[in-house]
Amino acid sequence: MATIKNILCPIDFSECSHQALDYAIDLAKTLGANMRLLHVYQDPISSIPFAIGGTAGLPTAPIELIVEARKQRDAEIARMQQVCRDRGISTEVEEIEGAPALTIVMAAEDHKVDLIVMGTHGRTGIAHAMVGSIAERVVRLSPCPVLTVRGTRN
Repeated sequence: MATIKNILCPIDFSECSHQALDYAIDLAKTLGANMRLLHVYQDPISSIPFAIGGTAGLPTAPIELIVEARKQRDAEIARMQQVCRDRGISTEVEEIEGAPALTIVMAAEDHKVDLIVMGTHGRTGIAHAMVGSIAERVVRLSPCPVLTVRGTRN
């Protein structure tokens, strides 16, 4: 069996992400592994196709919204890191702007990760076809095993 010494846990602050974090913490403790939290974010404005809306240029978000979103991200990351510390696991944290699946895979490669533990929403049917699955793409592209943790449905 392969030795697992480096675990990557992508976090998006959803309930699925919190459940995956619980698994990652338990595995890290049991295996004596290092753990890295990764938050990948996308600027929602930059993902709008240029021609939509008849604008002469790309729309921009008011600076107040950007600052508030950053504060909320920082607070949530600090809270999740504290959960790890409270359970005896120190973590490294990385935030990267980019396409989630590809960014997660690249981070796993860059940090020589042995296992990715991530949440999945478990969407099926039309919802899956429309939104796709970041977890599914990570599983297909990952350089290491991926443990997906299905979140509870609301």
